[in-house]
Amino acid sequence: MAENIRIAARFFKDLGNPVRLKILLILLKEEKCLCEILPQFKISQPTMSRHLSVLKEHNLISFRRESNKIIYSIKDKKVVAILKAYGFKTSIV
Repeated sequence: MAENIRIAARFFKDLGNPVRLKILLILLKEEKCLCEILPQFKISQPTMSRHLSVLKEHNLISFRRESNKIIYSIKDKKVVAILKAYGFKTSIV
C-alpha cells in the first residue's frame, strides 16, 4: 500500500505542475511533436525537454521517432480519465 501511495503522490505532483499539466492538455486531443508543443509556452527548449523527460520517466507520456521528429502522446489512460473528468476535451488551452 505504501508503494501505491508513493506512485499516486508522484502522479498528482506531475499533474500539479502547470507546465506539465498544459503539456498533457495539449496531448489530450492528439499526439504532437516538440515543434508543435513548444510555441504554446514561454519557456526555452531545454526547459521543455526536461518537463517532457519527467513525464516520460513517470510513464505518463510515450514517444516515437518519425523521421527527424519525436512524436509525443499520452501513455497513461488515468491521465485522460482525470482530465476529462475535469471537463477538458480538446487540446485548446
